[in-house]
Amino acid sequence: MGRIKIVKTKENLDQGFCQVDDFITVHWKGYLGKKKVEDSKEWFHKPKVFRLGHYQVTKCWDIALQQMRIGESATVNCPGDLDKGGVGDQYVH
Repeated sequence: MGRIKIVKTKENLDQGFCQVDDFITVHWKGYLGKKKVEDSKEWFHKPKVFRLGHYQVTKCWDIALQQMRIGESATVNCPGDLDKGGVGDQYVH
């Protein structure tokens, strides 16, 4: 878990942490190095909705989002073995 780097860009201390079994809605931008490879708003025009902890997203997201509160935004650096395809993508949630 210490290999995942989370830098919160917007905090929300008034809310509780996301928990396993919560339904999560996330907008993201994915980067490989400095090159943007995904953008949920620009390319998909909708957020990802999934149930936390049920292997519906990368393991990195399942771990990182449990360290975030509802309404927060962050830059999350995912090591390749916890991300899809073994690539160290960086996500902004």
